[in-house]
Amino acid sequence: MPSLDKIYSPIQASLTKLEEQLHRFENNLSAITKSDTTPIIFNLSEGKKIRAALLLFSSGIASTSDAVIETATAVELIHFASLVHDDILDQESERRGEKPLYKQLSTKKSLLLGDYILTKALQDIPETIYIKASKALLSIISEMCIGEFSQLQMKEDDIEQTQYRQNYYDVNFKKTALLFGKVCYIGSLFNKTLSEDEHAAYMRFGENFGMAFQFLDDTLEIAQQLNGEKEIHVFDAAQGIVTLPYLNYAENILQIQTPETFSQFKRDLKDPEKLITIHQNMKKEKVFESVLEVIQTYIINAKRALARIDSDLTMNLFKIADHFDKKSQKICR
Repeated sequence: MPSLDKIYSPIQASLTKLEEQLHRFENNLSAITKSDTTPIIFNLSEGKKIRAALLLFSSGIASTSDAVIETATAVELIHFASLVHDDILDQESERRGEKPLYKQLSTKKSLLLGDYILTKALQDIPETIYIKASKALLSIISEMCIGEFSQLQMKEDDIEQTQYRQNYYDVNFKKTALLFGKVCYIGSLFNKTLSEDEHAAYMRFGENFGMAFQFLDDTLEIAQQLNGEKEIHVFDAAQGIVTLPYLNYAENILQIQTPETFSQFKRDLKDPEKLITIHQNMKKEKVFESVLEVIQTYIINAKRALARIDSDLTMNLFKIADHFDKKSQKICR
């Protein structure tokens, strides 16, 4: 399985420039928060840059231009701002191994910082594609907010699992898949040879890949706990979020069919000892293989969306999809 670094090699120069821009932005944030005596760890320039990479590859030969890099930087800033706000809403105890911003600063300062990052991201979009790109990004932000409202309701409400599954898929689409789709669409705008239908095809690729990416991410944290790599208290399940592996376990293995039993299952997920036992049972019952089927279906649909477009333009996007397909097979089997 080729590493992401190898897949990213055609855009590495662009990603290096993007990381330099993010470092400068971090310094700007430090000045705003007046954190000279107590350095703030932003982790803004860390991570796989998957969203930026999708945009850069979707732009085709334009991926080395300053305008594309600035747009990819804006996308990373929007994603980071969403994490700042998510950590506050979810009361997360850590982010990439460090304290989240609201614990380093304060809730009030972090809220302001998240809003500031969002506005700066939109301001920095190049004029050449500003109207279409800013409209797309604003729609993402609004849908993310709606998705977060839905997720908060899912934590609080006692609903039966069929409705919960529908809501869960909808939240994943609004909070993750739509951003993936829009960044592929925005990247494709830099390629003037593409038609409107082809721009839309790039968006469908990103949306389907984004769903697969989120389902894999939900499964990865359980695999990490089983391997002793992640502590149980930071799990989504401990916050009342029932992700796809748990839903499949509840429906296919436990045969849960009533709102009352599903509510009890959600309470069990918040108990660390019970959650560990559930993870062990999920592995024993091969629940992850049912998740793999869903992931692979979305990846297939993603690649089908771009099947009619010149393979030289889509090859690197397919390589990213194949990388995560193989990663999901390794984790889920």
